[in-house]
Amino acid sequence: MNLRGAICFLVINHIEELPRVSILSALRNSNLPVLVGYISERDILPLRDLPVNFVHIRDQQSPLRSGEYSAFDESDFYRIVMNKWELLLQSLPQYDFLIYSDIDVIWIRNAAEEIYSIFSCNRETDIIIQSFGEDESNPSLCMGFVAVRNSERANQFLTVSQARHKALMVGSARVGDDDVATEIMRDLNYPHWLHRLSPVYFPVGNLVSLFAKRQGFPGLQSPIPFIFHLNYVVGLENKRLMLRVISRENPQWLIDSRMTALWRLKLLLKKLKFSLGTFRRGFL
Repeated sequence: MNLRGAICFLVINHIEELPRVSILSALRNSNLPVLVGYISERDILPLRDLPVNFVHIRDQQSPLRSGEYSAFDESDFYRIVMNKWELLLQSLPQYDFLIYSDIDVIWIRNAAEEIYSIFSCNRETDIIIQSFGEDESNPSLCMGFVAVRNSERANQFLTVSQARHKALMVGSARVGDDDVATEIMRDLNYPHWLHRLSPVYFPVGNLVSLFAKRQGFPGLQSPIPFIFHLNYVVGLENKRLMLRVISRENPQWLIDSRMTALWRLKLLLKKLKFSLGTFRRGFL
């Protein structure tokens, strides 16, 4: 079975460092073509030297006010992620499958090879997606890393998700793509054509400590993930700091970011602030 695939990124607004590091990590660890979706030409100017294909999103889902990075706690963030559905719908007809990877996802190994293997070995699988949360019986899904097969079911999922996201945004300014995907799959009782990725090999940000501690038992090594998703922290600077923590603790992953003296100071100040806050709460 020979499947043609591609990797998609979405770059909207000016975002320092992360898009380039993330895209380069995918280029280094995969031979698949890379598509970069965008709305404004100015947002992709720093990426023009990369060997990628740029995809202008035709049906923009919502107007954006700012040209700067929007964090999870800002309303613009939710308008930005709505464009993910359109990028996938627009690009999927040209391929057998697409992998969508957020710009705060760092590729450590060839995740595309693993996705290809899942699709090839499981003909009924149409959606492959990150999974997180502490409740295995009622998991949350993460659209930060997702793969879709070019199939009727996958196209219907994307179309329904896009329509539901639009409808929910009318009543609430803060509905994310993760919420939409999770709600739809719960309604469908997590169908057999959905494959949830292992959080060990496709971890999200709250698992950072599992990959940032020295080995505690001789002879046992932690598994090497395919990707690492720098979420669970709010703000661009926090994501860049987490990126450097992961890079420092795992130099063999060859991440294009280093823990300089300035970043070490920022990490120390963050630890002190957290400790002070914990100390104060203990007296309340």
